[in-house]
Amino acid sequence: MAQKSIAAEKCPIASRRGDADVMEVVIVGAGFSGLLCATALCDSGVRLDNITLVEAGSSCGGVWRKGGVGDYPGAACDVEAYQYLPLLQRVGFVPSRKYIAQAEIGAYADLLARKLGLLPRVRFNTKVSSASFIGDACESALWEVVTEAGETIRSRHLVMACGPLSTPKFPQIRGMGSFQGPTFHTAKWDHGVALEGKRVGVVGTGASAAQVITTLADVAGHTYVFQRTPVWAMPRNDQPTPTELRDSIAGDVGFTEKLRREEAERIDGELFPLLHDPVQNKKMTNAMLALIEQEVPGNAELRKQLTPDYPFWCKRVLYIDNYYATFNKPNVSLVADPGGVVEETSTGVRVASGTEYELDAIVYATGFDACTVSFPVTGRGGRTLAEHWGGEKLDRPRTLFGIHVSGFPNLHFMIGPQ
Repeated sequence: MAQKSIAAEKCPIASRRGDADVMEVVIVGAGFSGLLCATALCDSGVRLDNITLVEAGSSCGGVWRKGGVGDYPGAACDVEAYQYLPLLQRVGFVPSRKYIAQAEIGAYADLLARKLGLLPRVRFNTKVSSASFIGDACESALWEVVTEAGETIRSRHLVMACGPLSTPKFPQIRGMGSFQGPTFHTAKWDHGVALEGKRVGVVGTGASAAQVITTLADVAGHTYVFQRTPVWAMPRNDQPTPTELRDSIAGDVGFTEKLRREEAERIDGELFPLLHDPVQNKKMTNAMLALIEQEVPGNAELRKQLTPDYPFWCKRVLYIDNYYATFNKPNVSLVADPGGVVEETSTGVRVASGTEYELDAIVYATGFDACTVSFPVTGRGGRTLAEHWGGEKLDRPRTLFGIHVSGFPNLHFMIGPQ
């Protein structure tokens, strides 16, 4: 009995269930995963005033918010908007086109939060500096979240909805920081840098890179694309939302959920079996080869450099229009060095073959560190998540169903790292 009193004294608010000082749930991140988590909790009976969302930015949307990691030229979702945007009919919104751009997605996230009454529960411009499990000193499992402003928020459950696309990853090359001109990651795009007429180097050929490349080609004086591995890029055939589809979204109850369910069933039941069938995969690969030949006519060497040497969908396939055709433009150069960029110099970059390219600006489109949490998370017994998973880079992430972590009670991951 005395032991219980000591624990309660260390954390006296632990036993006051429903006390405003202790939230039922703190959600880190007000992107779609965080907003949907809050919505699902409310739908299941958790009071909205017992939920707090902590958001580092000034608006909702996570990746897609203005100033977020997806705020770069050409940024758009490569999944059809009618399936990607959640709760369309509940919010009462119809996307403007099949694949919508960053600004519309970010605006929709704010609209969703406002329509569902979540905005008053979001603490904007609030960065988390640490999260610690303090339940061993309390009568119930509690988490303590500390913000960079020094504020402390306590809760019974902590949800990590900060997403895997939040920590930019730079290449480990010689001379990083040597370049005398502007250089930035796509996730931290510097809109104050004018690239019109400039020699711009884009390092990388992933999803963000492809969108930047096809956009810069119409702006920069010359765009150099530094490629280690070529990619399969399928056309999106983007178009404005047809009237018939618009009417169905606006008036047919359950229509968008039906669309999402049918697409998931098609991928699982039809597409994946075809991809894993060597004969069928070869047919799909041949169709892609025909597309490359169609978009890059009369230049066999360029087609060879743009053609992957691995089966279709062995790596993530890009959905983007006119990707291969972009390299036909006289102001776009593909630097296809398998060793990639190995050094940043004062005037540009050097590739593995030894050739140096002089540039006016460098854009790193080199992805994200999906296994990094940007603040320390301490679980039971003072053990940090980094220690539990094998170092600062979280080399050995282990979870139950990608959601729960042993030794971190009531900590829930919305997206990954597995």
